[in-house]
Amino acid sequence: MLELYLIRHGETEFVRAGKYGGWTDIPLNGRGRRQAMALRRRLRSVRPDAVYSSDLRRSMETAALALPKMAGRIRKSRLLRELRFGEWEGLTYKEISRRCKRLYARWLRDPASCAPPGGETLLQLQRRIRAFMKKLGSGRRDRRVAVFSHGGPIRMILCGAVGAPLRSFFRFAVRPAGVSIVEVHGATARVMAVNGLC
Repeated sequence: MLELYLIRHGETEFVRAGKYGGWTDIPLNGRGRRQAMALRRRLRSVRPDAVYSSDLRRSMETAALALPKMAGRIRKSRLLRELRFGEWEGLTYKEISRRCKRLYARWLRDPASCAPPGGETLLQLQRRIRAFMKKLGSGRRDRRVAVFSHGGPIRMILCGAVGAPLRSFFRFAVRPAGVSIVEVHGATARVMAVNGLC
């Protein structure tokens, strides 16, 4: 059995202000660092066999603060990056809906095939996450893995675990420093916890 601990990075100034972060490489803010330290207590008993993280700073910082004894063994992966929002990064949903009203409304209706300018569709994110999961599945079967990432990739893994269509993507709440747990048994998966907070 593969036991996955899916952990979203702590708060950033973009999260606090309700801005789309995407691939913008921003650090944790003070609250985000405190959240990561709280994760240290929560993850003390987990003792993962491996730790993966998005290569973006906010995710790497969270992983290093939450699991300091494994900080030198964190495996960075671009596959775990957030959905790329392109020109919308650094903007709030109100700013985007004002500037690109029609495109934003279309994206909200069909994010699977509609992308922000210079960004990705959910189908492109899904391909990235499937590639990551395939890589994980090719290793030793019985292990526990901590995955530090972003809201989008975690939602995508949860959708895949329960067989939900992409239109259900935004129905999963993934809060900063939230922990979700998925058990993978061969081709089947079970969601054991969603968005547990410290």
